[in-house]
Amino acid sequence: MDSAFILGRGGKTKHKIARVSGATLELHEHNCTVEIIGAEPERRRARKYINLVRAQRIGPVHVTPEQHDDGDLTMIPVPTSCVGFVTGSQGNFLRTCEEEWGTLMFFCDYQGPGGNPGDSENLAIFGARAGRTGAELKVMAAIEAKLPYFYTKNITDTCCNDEWGRDTIPLGDEELSFALGKDGATRKKLARASGCILEYVGHAAFLAGSLPARRRAREYLGWLLKQRTGTVYVDTHNRAYSRM
Repeated sequence: MDSAFILGRGGKTKHKIARVSGATLELHEHNCTVEIIGAEPERRRARKYINLVRAQRIGPVHVTPEQHDDGDLTMIPVPTSCVGFVTGSQGNFLRTCEEEWGTLMFFCDYQGPGGNPGDSENLAIFGARAGRTGAELKVMAAIEAKLPYFYTKNITDTCCNDEWGRDTIPLGDEELSFALGKDGATRKKLARASGCILEYVGHAAFLAGSLPARRRAREYLGWLLKQRTGTVYVDTHNRAYSRM
């Protein structure tokens, strides 16, 4: 039974564990064993993820930073009233986040609907730093849609000078619509061109990644918003990442 659960429908769970851990998994169903191939850190991560997936089959998953964080874990609190919304029908929202960002995501010790107003459940996100950050911002956007201003009340324009960090830029209604584009196409284009993780949480743009990537994303977003009201002038002199 464990082997079928680890394999997943169409082998998706096995491929997901392999992708997030960096290891190669060979499932031998005849004797119910999994062969894990890779460097020691990759094998250790894969073994950990397999054990967590197995735990899902029999009950709530227990995750603590002390036991499970090998530099690959982010824990975020999710308001109890938003757990179903964040999970999605049959877990579709979480699975979509995992697929987009190359992560593995579990609610920890979740006992089901209920709880008091103001309570929260911990969501564990496993993966590389960029993937965890992208998935976290995607979850934050979902929570903000369910509980407006949960993250963005009194938010201001902030710029982090660390090599890796997050910036925020408040947006007006029309700016948000313009910067999002149809089906999020403009947001995705800005993120791809800048190399920055870009997500809109309510009426705020969250920019995450390296300092140069965030600077590019901020600049590109500024140019885009100026297009709404007039002509944009771009000085391409000594700009290594432009072509005329």
